[in-house]
Amino acid sequence: MATAVAHLLANARALAAVIASRAEMIVVAPVGDDSRRGLDHPGGPALVPATMIARLPRVFGVGAVTAHRAGLIVAPTSNLFPTLVAPGGDGAGPCATAVAAAQVAAIAVRWWRATARGAIADEVRAQMIAAATTGAFAASPDPADVGAGLAQPPR
Repeated sequence: MATAVAHLLANARALAAVIASRAEMIVVAPVGDDSRRGLDHPGGPALVPATMIARLPRVFGVGAVTAHRAGLIVAPTSNLFPTLVAPGGDGAGPCATAVAAAQVAAIAVRWWRATARGAIADEVRAQMIAAATTGAFAASPDPADVGAGLAQPPR
């Protein structure tokens, strides 16, 4: 186990170095689906922090939301500390944050195309974070659950 953890850390450091050296690269990663929200789970709720990759600098860690009769809610399995959130599919099951991350990646492409020629990833990232919204949620969300809010395409 110690060897596996050492390799994981080395890989994360290597990826962080690549991301830091490439101003034209946007990385989108799901925060993970290990949390269990709600008291109906044995032992009560369990909220887990985002995966290591999703917490690297300059990575969009993406959480999942799902529709509720009163508005959007955080998906029951979505881990904490995303940069942004997006819909995670019907019922937001075990791959909800992967579905949400794919949507944010598509939105990032649209932002990149809408941004001035020669823009770098940090500019696109800042615009996406600034455009995120929390207005569609059933209740005022906790930033630890939704980051900057729901990812929005450029207008």
